Amino acid sequence: MRIILLILVFAFSALCFSQDPFFTNTQQSLVYLNPSFSGSNGFIRNQAIYRGPMSIYSYPLYVTFGNTFDAYIKPIRGGISASVFLDEQGQGLLRMSSFSFAYAQHFSLFKNKLKVIPSLQATYIQERLNKSYLNFGDLINSRYPEIWNSQTTVPVTAKTITDFSSGLLFQTKYFNFGAAVFHLLQPNLSLFDVNKLPTKITLHASYNFLINRKANLNVTGLTNIQSNFSFSALNATLVYQKLIFGLGFTSASDVIATVGLHFKSFNVCYTIDGGPFKFSENRSTYNQLSLSLNLRKKAVRDSLANMENW
Repeated sequence: MRIILLILVFAFSALCFSQDPFFTNTQQSLVYLNPSFSGSNGFIRNQAIYRGPMSIYSYPLYVTFGNTFDAYIKPIRGGISASVFLDEQGQGLLRMSSFSFAYAQHFSLFKNKLKVIPSLQATYIQERLNKSYLNFGDLINSRYPEIWNSQTTVPVTAKTITDFSSGLLFQTKYFNFGAAVFHLLQPNLSLFDVNKLPTKITLHASYNFLINRKANLNVTGLTNIQSNFSFSALNATLVYQKLIFGLGFTSASDVIATVGLHFKSFNVCYTIDGGPFKFSENRSTYNQLSLSLNLRKKAVRDSLANMENW
């Protein structure tokens, strides 16, 4: 049944990416995937991730950095998280920074065999345009003997908005299934006119196969749906002692490869994805560098945790 659910999640595929920035290494960006992962490791965690093109000459240049701190608060049986993200496009032409705060309430059912975790996230977004990168050209129309209309609206240089998102997570000892809805208010991010950011729906599922005390195999499927765009990915990641190896595929015919190191209190991973790894101007290959600091209770510190608890 669990494998069937994974296949169903991956079945929602198309040939386009969603409009939001995305990370293919979801285990190192859990709260970004679903705010219901806030506090999922049972104590304190910090996850930082960077994504950028393999070549600095790729155009347009998309660079995204994110950092999330989350913790589980035992007296209220809830998790909280604070996230900061920076997305840069066109080599500094357009920059979008955001700060998010999420709260996730953890409910335990069937003698703690199942956790149901709803969440709500509030986000403050600031968008800035660097006009020095823009070239408006000559006011004279070279094709016809006339002058361009100088009353054309010029984009503003900055804009701030507030947004809300919500998530739901079902979690057992080895299996996770969740859904999240982002941009509930469909905010207008346009600096020129009205162009509302469509609501994004994320579906994801994962299963952790604990092979033995030294090895864990995680299989994850996810789908992002936003307006007429969608993106799906299927990943398999093996943790063997201190080594991490991962391989995945996306609906855009890209290959995802991950290597990393796993320790008791932190993990570091390097991920590369492309189509597949073609260094060309037409198809960019992207790097991802991620670091997770994971503080857990002493009783479970030495155990090999599920990747959703990193």
